[in-house]
Amino acid sequence: MSSTLNTFVPVLTGTNYQQWAAAMQSYLMSQGQWPVTKSPLSSLYPVKETDSKFDQEKQDKLQDLNDKAVGNIRLRLQHNIGAQYIETDDAFTLWTALKDKYSSPGFSQAYHEMKGVVDTQLKDNQDPSPAFDKIITHFLRLKELGFTVPDNVQVMMVVAKCPPSMETLVQLVAAEEKWKSITIDKLSVMLRQSWQASTRQGGTNSNFRQNQQRANKLSAVKRQDGEQPQFEQQQFGGGHGRGTRRGRHAGRGRNQQQQLQQAPAEAAPQPSPPVPVSDVEVLGNKLC
Repeated sequence: MSSTLNTFVPVLTGTNYQQWAAAMQSYLMSQGQWPVTKSPLSSLYPVKETDSKFDQEKQDKLQDLNDKAVGNIRLRLQHNIGAQYIETDDAFTLWTALKDKYSSPGFSQAYHEMKGVVDTQLKDNQDPSPAFDKIITHFLRLKELGFTVPDNVQVMMVVAKCPPSMETLVQLVAAEEKWKSITIDKLSVMLRQSWQASTRQGGTNSNFRQNQQRANKLSAVKRQDGEQPQFEQQQFGGGHGRGTRRGRHAGRGRNQQQQLQQAPAEAAPQPSPPVPVSDVEVLGNKLC
């Protein structure tokens, strides 16, 4: 049970009271211990055994719930804070004291929540639900701190975070006749529908995109000097890689044929160069 408490309830450090209180309340409710934090233990049952309404079994049960609630709350207090309430054994008193001291709204807490809104982005080609829910949580905490952001401003801030893949949605929201009717809840539905539609469309065209990417990669294999790609050279036996056995033998065979063709041509006698016309005339005069 303690592992569940540590997982879902953060440690109260003072500045994170809103987050801590919401998580701690949910945990105490799940354990059936929340009622003892709403009223003093002495008011939940008569303390005198002579009272006709006294119920020992009910008293023991409430006391057990109170002790467990106090223990769970103390386990999630920062040690400096917990040391201040070591003597407090009533769940209602402890819960009220922490609320009075740390729940008062301050600029630093509000700034922390607003910065969370500004820093959270809707990423391109990703499900917008986690980021959108995080933004809404920050808006709710700002409201609890007394810094309420109007609904139309919330819509404007979220739309400004939409990635290029949601440009169609942005244009739809920006339409003048649609603007006033769109609330933050309706925008949440529109974002999820836009993501689902883009996911279905992307799944239909995924094979086409993959084949196109392969073709682009193959066309980019050519060398800088303009020669054929390496895979073509391997097919014809001219690559520097290992290649196939057939390719190597075929390459040697072609080289031998070229050498045989060149050998007769080199062995044949070369014809004598033609004699210039002027030399022929001189030779004819001498013979005459």
